[in-house]
Amino acid sequence: HQRTAAEWYAYADEIEAADPGAAEEVYRHAIEIDSSLAEAHLNLGRLLHASGMVEQALDEYRAARRIDDEDAVTHYNIGVACQDLGNSDDAVAAYERAIELAPRFADAQYNLSTLYEQLGETALAVQHLHAYRDLTEGA
Repeated sequence: HQRTAAEWYAYADEIEAADPGAAEEVYRHAIEIDSSLAEAHLNLGRLLHASGMVEQALDEYRAARRIDDEDAVTHYNIGVACQDLGNSDDAVAAYERAIELAPRFADAQYNLSTLYEQLGETALAVQHLHAYRDLTEGA
């Protein structure tokens, strides 16, 4: 039988740790079959990001966001990519959206704190650092 996009996605997810290069190709194949598979875009983006292809990763993250705007991890990854590319405004917006969707998202709180610190927004930096600490203490 012909494998579905979901089956290709599951296979890529399974082999990703052992062979990221092969997983990248399999994610791309899953997307060719069904471009509405947000998870495939997200995971492909992660692999591209990890290999230094940040702009291409951002394209995949944004494709995932167009499909599912309610996934906090997608917004977080967009924030990281934007921050890596020096686009602070888009990074702040993405982290804020991730926190709006998942208020207990400690990594988004931390990244937003460091970004606000870099931007000279001390009060906001401290606010998000406290939120991060509240979420991680005793964890």
